[in-house]
Amino acid sequence: MVGRAELRGPSRELAAQLKPIEGQGARWKLALAPNLDSLNSPFARRGMEDALRAVLGVDCQLEIVSRVLAGETLAERSSRARSERVAIAEQELMADPGLQALSSEFAARVVPGSLQVD
Repeated sequence: MVGRAELRGPSRELAAQLKPIEGQGARWKLALAPNLDSLNSPFARRGMEDALRAVLGVDCQLEIVSRVLAGETLAERSSRARSERVAIAEQELMADPGLQALSSEFAARVVPGSLQVD
């Protein structure tokens, strides 16, 4: 649902760090890690509620509590997926015969961590 909402700025950052605890209809209780409490501003919550109202067509009530929960947030999941894509791309690049030939011929090397994948 959050993926369909047009979130921007602080609201998007807050939403990416939340984990659901429970939800019923348009009422949601969500957990935010205590070290990220600064993201939980009235402005960010209001932006989330407005974006969810636009998607659901009803007013939403969000209760955000400071709590550590098991599992990944959207931000953690996205970061892990990106890291996996970069690792695969690095493996494919290093296995490329053209790159291996250039590396041998010119004593070139690929700088670890320099590959960028979108």
